[in-house]
Amino acid sequence: MSKVSTIGPPAAATELALLVDALLPGDELFPAASAVGVQALLASRLELLRGASALDELARAIADAGGPLGVLDEAGRRVAVAKLQRQYAALFDDVLRVAYLAYYESAIVQGAIRALGFTYHAHPLPDGYGDQIGRFDPARDAPAHRRGSYVSTEGVQRVSLDGLSLLGERYGR
Repeated sequence: MSKVSTIGPPAAATELALLVDALLPGDELFPAASAVGVQALLASRLELLRGASALDELARAIADAGGPLGVLDEAGRRVAVAKLQRQYAALFDDVLRVAYLAYYESAIVQGAIRALGFTYHAHPLPDGYGDQIGRFDPARDAPAHRRGSYVSTEGVQRVSLDGLSLLGERYGR
C-alpha cells in the first residue's frame, strides 16, 4: 500500500509547484515549470525512482532546508533550494533531472524552442537530425589534433572481458 504524504495533497502540490518554479522559473519566452505541469510528473517519477516515501523524504528535506517554500518569499525560496542542493545532493540530483526532463518533454516548451528559430524534433526517430547534423565523413570529421584515432566499423574487434572479475561477481558468476 502506498504511503500518503504527511503534508497533504494540496500543500504537497503547492510545494512541488514552488520547487519546480524555483528551478525553472520561466521568462517572456518560456513558461514556468508549473505552468506546463512539471510538478505532477515530478511527483510520480520521484516515487518510481525513490519509492513510495519519496514525497515525504522531499518534504522533510525542504523543511530542513528552511521550508516550507510556501511561507518564503522568492529570495527565501532560492536560499532554501540552494541549501537543499548542498545538504541533500542525491535527492536534489533526482529532482533536478526529473524536472528538466519533464519540462523539455512539454509540447509548449518545445514550441518555445522552435519559436527561437531552432529545428527541434521532440522524437528524433524516424526523421532524426540528419539534415542538421549531416553524415559522418572521415575526411572532414576525423580528429586533426593527432590525439586518439579513428577506427572504421569494419576494423572494430571484440575485446575479451574475461579478466574483469568485477562483472562476473555482480551477476553471481
